[in-house]
Amino acid sequence: LISGKQRDFIFDYVFDPDSTQDSVYDRIARPVVTDVLKGFNGTIFAYGQTGTGKTYTMGILDSVNDEHAGIIPRAISQVFDYVYDYQQEGNSNGSSEITVSLSFL
Repeated sequence: LISGKQRDFIFDYVFDPDSTQDSVYDRIARPVVTDVLKGFNGTIFAYGQTGTGKTYTMGILDSVNDEHAGIIPRAISQVFDYVYDYQQEGNSNGSSEITVSLSFL
């Protein structure tokens, strides 16, 4: 209760404690990155109380193995996989230049 009033909160999705980094990425980030690769702007924003796993989920730890890689390393991998596939399929015909840039705060 805040100020004596009950508040309702609506969530699009809630992950259970046993959720894997893979399932979180596939549900939350993969669609955003896919849309970015189609030319749309995209933002993935982690917000919450201290100690709730934002750093782990985003994947900005000192080191992680593939199973525990978070959203950021998986998104970068998805982008470069797309670039590689695009070039392998011959879509660039040598006349296209692909530039990848990102922002991280």
